[in-house]
Amino acid sequence: MAIRLVLCGLCTPNRPQVYDLALQLQREYRGELVVIEVDCMAACDESPAFMLEHDYYPAVSAPELRRLVEGRLPKPEVRSGSRASLKPEALGADREAGEQQRDS
Repeated sequence: MAIRLVLCGLCTPNRPQVYDLALQLQREYRGELVVIEVDCMAACDESPAFMLEHDYYPAVSAPELRRLVEGRLPKPEVRSGSRASLKPEALGADREAGEQQRDS
């Protein structure tokens, strides 16, 4: 299930560095992170404010946003569950083992 990052559609676009990063993170972690813009979070004094799942974070900087989001995601080895996340040498070992089994 994707992690939800909720941001204010009124205040956050006024902080382009943070807003652009939120959208970039959604692209980087496609399927694992979804950015949801709401009309108002009633947090203008603490802009840009975010909710990551059910936790509220006021006055978040771009580096802090990346740290918060990446801290919630599973580690890369576990995250995708695909063979693409393995090291190339591990893929070669898997292939060789499969070829040896077919040859037997």
